[in-house]
Amino acid sequence: MDLYFDEPGQRDNTVGVDGTYEYRDILIYRMKITGFYFGVCFNHWNTDALMTVERNAIVSCDISNTVDYGIFAGAERLAIVGTDSKDVRNEHALRVYQSWYGVIAHNRLSGASTSKVLGDHALKFHGPGIGPGNSLGIPAPNNGMLARRTERTVISDNIFGSSGPWPVVIGPTNAGQNEELIDIVFERNRICSTYGTQSHPVQQSLRVSAVGVTIRNNIIDATGSFQDWRGIWVGRLGAEPPPADIRLYHNTIFRSDNGVQGMRWAIDIDDSAGAVVASNNLASFPNPTTIPYVVWNASGTASLAGNILCADALFVDPDNSESLLRNFNLMAASPALGAGVSVPVYDDFEGRARAEGAFDVGALGRE
Repeated sequence: MDLYFDEPGQRDNTVGVDGTYEYRDILIYRMKITGFYFGVCFNHWNTDALMTVERNAIVSCDISNTVDYGIFAGAERLAIVGTDSKDVRNEHALRVYQSWYGVIAHNRLSGASTSKVLGDHALKFHGPGIGPGNSLGIPAPNNGMLARRTERTVISDNIFGSSGPWPVVIGPTNAGQNEELIDIVFERNRICSTYGTQSHPVQQSLRVSAVGVTIRNNIIDATGSFQDWRGIWVGRLGAEPPPADIRLYHNTIFRSDNGVQGMRWAIDIDDSAGAVVASNNLASFPNPTTIPYVVWNASGTASLAGNILCADALFVDPDNSESLLRNFNLMAASPALGAGVSVPVYDDFEGRARAEGAFDVGALGRE
């Protein structure tokens, strides 16, 4: 705790545990790290012996200007809280490869792979899978297996800045990996395309390829994104099980620069996804040059109710020059006030109780 590491040459790692040791109950606290190759690295794959890697936490750290990762971490009962990770040259601001009973909250993550044309993710959240490589199975010395999949994790109250083309991905490493993620809550997060260093314009703010995911009370501010853009995409990437049991409630999705050519999908539900419910989501696209969609589901299998698409939702201050000061509370004449349906969401983005029987659409109601 309370250490400052500075390596302008961006060599070596700062805090790292490799895959040959058992480690648990480690707290990395109030560290300031700039430069280096990795910021913080928790790595375990049961290479030489069986290991228990659990109850590890990274809290209130400031990590910047690294080469490969700001944070590369995995554990059972993992916590990453109150940490700023930004401006990574090659890879992700935060990559989590295992999180069984975890929490990722109150972090600021932005500026992934600033040296690449295509960019990487502010948050890459995946897990061990069935198949070659880093796999899910019965651990034994030298087999590289992990006993727990990524499951039962809360991702909340974070700020995800520009890290294109997909700032946040909840799903497998790639299309060839059979990695099942299950029981994830993604709530009260802000994804802002113009916050932080931009490596590539954002094309899809949030991608979800998992099972049992609740996405509620988030603000997605897409101003400054790529021409064709999706706020939330739910679908199957490749070898993993099809996404199912997905709940999308009370999200606010906004883009002010709709004069540029291209399509706008606030929520895009792929035909591969099953048992999807999308209710009380608010999409606002002022002055669009093409037809936007609040929810696009070509198969028609999703359950949709209480969603609103409008040119002007009458937000308090959606165009503030300071991206994180943009205010998406609703003014008195907003069409979203009291226009929703009853869903099991009892507070809003700012923690205020929602009035029973008069659900405001979107992440916020009136101030």
